[in-house]
Amino acid sequence: MALILLGWLGGAASAQQQAPALLVHAATCLASKKQLPAAANSSLSLGSWTDAESYPGKRVLYVVATSGANRFAGRVYSIFYSERRHREIFDIQNGTTFVQLDHGKGPISFVAPPIGGEDSEGSFISAIQQLDGQPRYTVTGAEISGPMRHTTCKSYIDNDQP
Repeated sequence: MALILLGWLGGAASAQQQAPALLVHAATCLASKKQLPAAANSSLSLGSWTDAESYPGKRVLYVVATSGANRFAGRVYSIFYSERRHREIFDIQNGTTFVQLDHGKGPISFVAPPIGGEDSEGSFISAIQQLDGQPRYTVTGAEISGPMRHTTCKSYIDNDQP
């Protein structure tokens, strides 16, 4: 009986939920724009929150990426997400590096202010707080470095945008 219980506990502890496809596709888009590391041996902890209310008729996917088990420092992005003709369209609008002191109990600060200043900071803080206690998913650089089929990825850092 003890062996069965230990086997069950070991299996439960090692089980990792697979990241939702939308989150993996958004992370792949970020990696393709050199916003996330995509080295095969790297790993990231990802979480996301969708805001469908702040911008009428649009969906904003907030993606938070941290390294390893450290959930209190990382990068946060706002990405407009839509679908057209069976294609996913990710339009990276903003991103910045954040730090939260006191193991997630202290204030959130930004290493460099995001584009849009205090308005963007408020949106990012809200998104980070929304993710507190929500599932996080571990992905490797290899998982987010492949080609993006049926996906268009744009970014505010693209030089070819009008």
